[in-house]
Amino acid sequence: MKYSLILTGVSLAVLAGCATITTGTGRLEHLTQAEAKKDLVKGVTTEAQVKRLYGGPTTTEFASHGDLEWIYTSAKDKPDAKEFIPFAGAWLGRDHVMTKTLVILFNQDHVVQHYSLTTAVTTVKMGG
Repeated sequence: MKYSLILTGVSLAVLAGCATITTGTGRLEHLTQAEAKKDLVKGVTTEAQVKRLYGGPTTTEFASHGDLEWIYTSAKDKPDAKEFIPFAGAWLGRDHVMTKTLVILFNQDHVVQHYSLTTAVTTVKMGG
């Protein structure tokens, strides 16, 4: 019984290193600044071309001057192995969340006017 409890704890710790949750557009997760620059040519790339490349946006908004803004987001959560320690994990664990956001501004001709690709990593401490 004692060995099975230890084995279960070790297995959970190993799995914790591999556990990730990904949301958003699959292509965005691995998109680099160089690829975005190649894909999103200002004054040339159209909405239809962007949709073929990245799929539908996460959200759309109108900018104050009437241009359309497409926003793509991707978040990848990698929990810390300590999070899976029975009972103590709720207080010791940390989540590392990498968020990538691509904002594309289209002019009234439905052509890319400007874009921004940003990446942020946030560490969230669990418990108290």
